[in-house]
Amino acid sequence: MKNRLILISIVITLLLLTGCRGEEFMTLRGRVIDDITGEGLAGVGVEIGDIDLKTNSSGGFILEDIPVVEDIPLKERLIKVGVPGYRTFVEELILEEGDKNIDIRLRPSRVRNFFFVSDKDGSKSIYLGDIYGGERTKLTDSNSNDWSPAWSEKRGEILFLSDRDGNSNIYTMKEDGSNLRQITSNKGDKESPIWLSDDKIAFVANFEGEFHIYSMNLNGDNLLRLTNNNHYDGQIDYSDIRGSIVYISQTTGEDKVHLMDKSGRGKILLSQSFGNDSDPSWSKDGGEFVFVTSTSESSGIYKMNYNGSGLRNLLESKDESYQYPVWNAELNTLIYVSKKDGTKDINLLTPKGEIRGILVDEDINYSKPIWKD
Repeated sequence: MKNRLILISIVITLLLLTGCRGEEFMTLRGRVIDDITGEGLAGVGVEIGDIDLKTNSSGGFILEDIPVVEDIPLKERLIKVGVPGYRTFVEELILEEGDKNIDIRLRPSRVRNFFFVSDKDGSKSIYLGDIYGGERTKLTDSNSNDWSPAWSEKRGEILFLSDRDGNSNIYTMKEDGSNLRQITSNKGDKESPIWLSDDKIAFVANFEGEFHIYSMNLNGDNLLRLTNNNHYDGQIDYSDIRGSIVYISQTTGEDKVHLMDKSGRGKILLSQSFGNDSDPSWSKDGGEFVFVTSTSESSGIYKMNYNGSGLRNLLESKDESYQYPVWNAELNTLIYVSKKDGTKDINLLTPKGEIRGILVDEDINYSKPIWKD
């Protein structure tokens, strides 16, 4: 009897050991990342069931020897990450044998919005969207074309162009599309309306047969011509911090970035690179601006300090052309238009050099993104 009991005990032990050796385990490796910048977030708490972890200096964490078994309650398989300034992340962990790698991308609580133009409904219209490509609000709704928005945070208004009266003229509206008001009513093509102050604007027009830069009061008074040469001047943007207009001129025989003050004085050539420049745009803090340089072989987006120093290449491509780059110095992030295979998309370039498509739809052209926030 004693020997039989010993034998039974040995069999049970072997069965238990065999069962343990057959149990499956998972190792979870992950990173918590800012969804806009792509930067890892250090010291962030990660909850997996009743286990609490902290991310390392690069935002990484690891949890080993997770049993892969059935019928574990959902609450014990939830990954939760809550960080001040970000939306809370909650997701079910799927148990699988072996190594599992995940990126937990946290979206900031403050949504970053931008205005843009789309021909989705046949004609060009102005929209408001977020940088995740989610919510899209149509602000202009007519059978005409509306384009080239410029945002005034102080006034809470958008300056833009429209051909709804048969000519390209300047209009304003509130950020929700209400309170539409026509500012100009003359013939002649116009480009790039911008705000110089709460009650003064600048724009490009061919009133005298060539495109030149003009300023005037918002009520239509005091029209002044700011450039006076026999060459094209256009594609303007203004920094109220610098009191300077950055623009494109053909004074050298090629399209090059120039600078002048808002009264048209102090004109200087800033870019002397090979190729034609286009679409200069100031950062909100006035410390730098971005622009496109194109040749017959490639297209590139460059960043330059306000005084013409510190030229840096941000993007370069032989397969696609770039337009309308807009820099956000606070986020160290760029949004821009990419044209390839006849379609124009809006992309985002993170500080890590990652390219993310924001508005990418076949047969729809997007253009002129402008940061709102």
